[in-house]
Amino acid sequence: AVAKLNAGLTISPREGVVRLADGGARFVIVAGQPIDMQDEPCMLFTFIDLEKRKRTEEALQQSEERFSKAFRLAPVPMALCDGESLRALDINDAFALAVGVSAQDAAGQELTALGLRPFEGMAESLARGESIRNREAALATPDGDLLDCLASAEPVMIGGERRVLLVMQDITERKRSETELLTAIEAVMQDTSW
Repeated sequence: AVAKLNAGLTISPREGVVRLADGGARFVIVAGQPIDMQDEPCMLFTFIDLEKRKRTEEALQQSEERFSKAFRLAPVPMALCDGESLRALDINDAFALAVGVSAQDAAGQELTALGLRPFEGMAESLARGESIRNREAALATPDGDLLDCLASAEPVMIGGERRVLLVMQDITERKRSETELLTAIEAVMQDTSW
C-alpha cells in the first residue's frame, strides 16, 4: 500500500485481514483512494467488516457437509430432485442399492426411469411444491420385484434453487405380515359357525 500511495494509485477493493491491538484479527474488505489534504498527498482507506459474513459462510458450509453426510448414510432410499422437472440430481446409497443404479447414472434421470412407481398425482403435487407425508408408492428392484414404500417429500432451497427431497421407507415386510394375518383371520372365520 505504501508503494501505491507514493505512486498515487487507487487500491481496488480486496479481502484481507486486519490485526487488532488485542492480538485478534478481523476479515475485511479494504480499498484505498489517494486524496490531498492541505496540499499533502494522503491515502484514504475504507474497511468493511466481513466477520459476520465469514462466520455465516462457515456455518453454511458446515450445514451443507452435515446434510450431505446424513443424506449419504441414511438407511432409507432418498433422492434429491430438481424442483421443476423432478429429475434426480442425486440419490443416496440406499436408493442406489434398492433400484440397482449408481448415483452417477441416476443424475438427470426421471424418478420413474429409476424405478419409482408413484401414487396418482404425486408428480403434480411435487411440481407445485407441496409436501407429501407417508403416501404409499413403490420402488422397482433390479430383479423385477416391487418394494412397497411410504413416500415423503419436502421442497427445500439449496444454493438458491428449489429442490425436492424424497424419502422412501420400505414397508414391504410389514404389508406382507398384514396380508398374512388377514388371510389367517379369514381362514379361521370361514370355519366358524355363528
